[in-house]
Amino acid sequence: VLLAKSTSVAGSLFVGAAIGVGIFFLTRPVVTEDTLWASAGALLGAILLMVGGITAERWCTLPPGSPEGGALGQPEGDIV
Repeated sequence: VLLAKSTSVAGSLFVGAAIGVGIFFLTRPVVTEDTLWASAGALLGAILLMVGGITAERWCTLPPGSPEGGALGQPEGDIV
């Protein structure tokens, strides 16, 4: 779950960076098509990374009523 959480956080940081790079390239006096395609590809990859991390985090979380854990994934019962 920790790797999935860090992947989703890194993906969201990369989304922000890709948007920033795209805005930077759009404000330049000469805008080339290659730089826009590269920043759009980086944005798409970052979005996929973020969605994949959130999905993996969701799949690896135990439901509240599962026999393996309690409401927060903690073991139920007495600790021996």
